[in-house]
Amino acid sequence: MAWSALREAEKSPPGGAQELLGRLAQEARLDSRDRGLAFDMMQGVWRGRRLYDWILSNLEGFEKATIDPPTRDLLRIALHQYFAQSRIPVYAIVHETVELAGERLGKRAAGFCNALLRRLTRQYPNRAADLPERTRGLSADIRHSFPDWIVGMVKRAVGPENLDLALETLNRPLPLYARVNPTVATLEEACGMLSEQEPLVCRIRKDLAPLCVQIDGPAGPVTRSPLFRQGGLIVQDASSQRVAEFVGVAPGMAVVDLCAAPGGKAIALALSMECRGVLFACEVSEDRTRRLRQNLRRMQVDSFVWVRPLDDSSRGETFSAMVERLNGGAGADRVLVDAPCSGLGTLRRHPEIRWRLHKRDFARLAALQISLLNDAAELVRPGGRVVYSTCSLAAEENERVVERFIEERGGEFRIATDRTGLHRSVEKVVAPDGWLRCFPHRDETDSATAVRLERVSSR
Repeated sequence: MAWSALREAEKSPPGGAQELLGRLAQEARLDSRDRGLAFDMMQGVWRGRRLYDWILSNLEGFEKATIDPPTRDLLRIALHQYFAQSRIPVYAIVHETVELAGERLGKRAAGFCNALLRRLTRQYPNRAADLPERTRGLSADIRHSFPDWIVGMVKRAVGPENLDLALETLNRPLPLYARVNPTVATLEEACGMLSEQEPLVCRIRKDLAPLCVQIDGPAGPVTRSPLFRQGGLIVQDASSQRVAEFVGVAPGMAVVDLCAAPGGKAIALALSMECRGVLFACEVSEDRTRRLRQNLRRMQVDSFVWVRPLDDSSRGETFSAMVERLNGGAGADRVLVDAPCSGLGTLRRHPEIRWRLHKRDFARLAALQISLLNDAAELVRPGGRVVYSTCSLAAEENERVVERFIEERGGEFRIATDRTGLHRSVEKVVAPDGWLRCFPHRDETDSATAVRLERVSSR
């Protein structure tokens, strides 16, 4: 199943690997234990791919071997089991790999896999314990298994002194975080209800966000729990919860979430506003709009939030109608632009992104991000704020985009640096320059970046 998912993921959009494996596992009727094992294999290959390829190309007698992609993926899975899943016996790794190679790739591939894995067990007899000595002196991109250009981006973001720790952290899975709906349950009640669901362990994490709980265990029991079905919580990383708090809404405000699906931040805004005022949630994709509506309904805020699909043909009319309802035509108090981005900040949950992105993608993304900021500028009133955020630590889609926007708008906007009213969990990750930054090596969250742009004048 892991091998099939790796092969199929090469043809699917970035960031959808978890859904892909979930679909394949459901079709194959895998039980939760086998599904978890397959998921760990798939994620492990993406986290260790470059290092595993280095090991393959440096095995004695196989230095010049040409390995086709399907066979290479199968061998990567075997290496991940060998070095990272110590409970799986060596004989089982070799036997299952050779069997699958013979069944799917032919006798020649099976013989090749058998010979190569036998060499692996002789060259690395102590499994993971042999890796530090063998890999000492390798460059950071190989040791931590990243494209070198991403290593450069991370280095610029966190500084050379934090690079190894940041890359190491980006290769560690994150726990599950959720935001509790205080109209349904208190933090204590929510944790108590979730901890009753085997095998979940829940604890309050107000140090990360004011309504945050950490859930140790698989997502399945969470989404099947009575609390989830009643709208008592939404699964949302603590970094996203911080960004929603950073927007700084209050009851009675006029607010727009310009890129709202799947709805986590829009729900947080609605609850912070106590469902009083005006809140528009916009989305382009039909499928994402459907998912947005479903989440708003489950969290019991659908009667308050106005969902607006942004169809290209009627975009201008939609914006005009929205402005009429925003402070009597004056514009919004807050506009959130949670912009489409590279997703580099979510590598701990989506390790495949590192192999699907290209440097050239950033110019296309920056153009889209600037366009969205200009849309937001038309919606916000003088004195109001546009909050720009991404789940990326790359300056190419954060600081540089905002610098360009401010310059092109001719001083119409400035970065707001005040931290008045922010919850302590949010305030501590806001720098003196006004930017909220969650870093992999410092915070127990996805990486995220956000800034508040105050409109100081009208054109």
